[in-house]
Amino acid sequence: MNAVPVLPSKIVQEYARRTPRSKAAMERAHEVIPGGLVQGSRHYAPYPIVVASGRGARITDVDGNEYVDYFQAATAQFLGHSHPAVIDAVRRQMQDGTNFGLHYERETRVALKLRDVVPCAQMVKFTNTGLDACLLSVRVARAKTGRIKIATFRGHFHGWEDQLYAPYARGIGIPPELQMHTIVLPFNDADALAELVTREKLAAVILEPYSTNAGAIPPDPKFLTRLRALTRDCGAALIFDECVSNFRLARGGAQEFFGVAPDMAVLGKCLSGGYSVAGALVGGAEWMEVTDRDRGDYVYHGAWQSPVVLAAIEATLDLLDDRKLIEHAARLGAKLRDGLKSVAARAGVPAQVIGLACVARIVFGDQPIHTPDDIKKGDQKLLQSFHLGLVNRGHFLLPGRHFYTCVVQTDRDIDRLLVDAGPALDDALSERGSA
Repeated sequence: MNAVPVLPSKIVQEYARRTPRSKAAMERAHEVIPGGLVQGSRHYAPYPIVVASGRGARITDVDGNEYVDYFQAATAQFLGHSHPAVIDAVRRQMQDGTNFGLHYERETRVALKLRDVVPCAQMVKFTNTGLDACLLSVRVARAKTGRIKIATFRGHFHGWEDQLYAPYARGIGIPPELQMHTIVLPFNDADALAELVTREKLAAVILEPYSTNAGAIPPDPKFLTRLRALTRDCGAALIFDECVSNFRLARGGAQEFFGVAPDMAVLGKCLSGGYSVAGALVGGAEWMEVTDRDRGDYVYHGAWQSPVVLAAIEATLDLLDDRKLIEHAARLGAKLRDGLKSVAARAGVPAQVIGLACVARIVFGDQPIHTPDDIKKGDQKLLQSFHLGLVNRGHFLLPGRHFYTCVVQTDRDIDRLLVDAGPALDDALSERGSA
């Protein structure tokens, strides 16, 4: 994990004044949870808030502070927190059973719905997580092609399993030989893949077609189209990891937004309105058929999906049949990006705001942004201070990361953030100047 920049004192002091119970709760957590957090990447300085509840577009911490939530459980809460339609569907299913381990009718009904929504989805396998679906996709590709090696792209996140963690980080505890068949390429560089397929027989190319994990940098024009052509020509599976982009870019995900259909696609928590044990692998029948046990030799898939989570998925899909909800979140995202540009310009600060649809990321600096390394060249201390100043004013995001808009936020929420962004940036600049 990268070291967190030292933050200016007055902004931190205000944060500490507002959140004493969060601080005490994190200190207790450190006694029994390494680092105090189950998910270490959720850390930020001086310590994270501790959440008590969430409703709609807002969360409330243990100190009673309310925030408009621009983090949204790392994109999972696209419907907001505790959406009434999802809660009602879950409650009704819980009265009829929570886990069968057998087939039930809703599995087929939801699979048919996904087939109608996702362009590449001829067949569906439900999984417990997006990570499970990523692993299954690679195994399917290897079984179908008879090859072993896979290619992916730097900074893209496909879960924390040994072979798939390679593009995100080469962490300790992972034997190098478990990553020897994973080849990591620079994002937006189709020429690198074109050169690779001349010397390697690939089973698959897996990527986030729009990766917020790699900085929210959009793919270059025709990049995905060229990947599609290259993988088709060399016989490798093209796999889109849409755990972040599904619904957020379009109802059918990035493949609908960019007009490029992969062979298989991975879907995650956003499917279920935020339940963390939700996922699916969808794809063309010629690939997915290798998971059919009637074949004799077949790809084993050991998970099944809870009826409760399937109820949440069905309710979510029904809600998002209304494309106006997705268009609303995208419009708010564009409004936020334009507003952040104006805030930086009024302050006389070089800044770039990148993102698509409901995603916005501000980078302080005037360097061109093509790769995650370009983002790291921005002024990280100023960014952390600015974001923490927004948290102090009731707008939550992980300092140093992105803003995500969702279907239940309003123009008033965005307007209020943009009003507060000016003073937050002024405070950050003032303390940077006096440091």
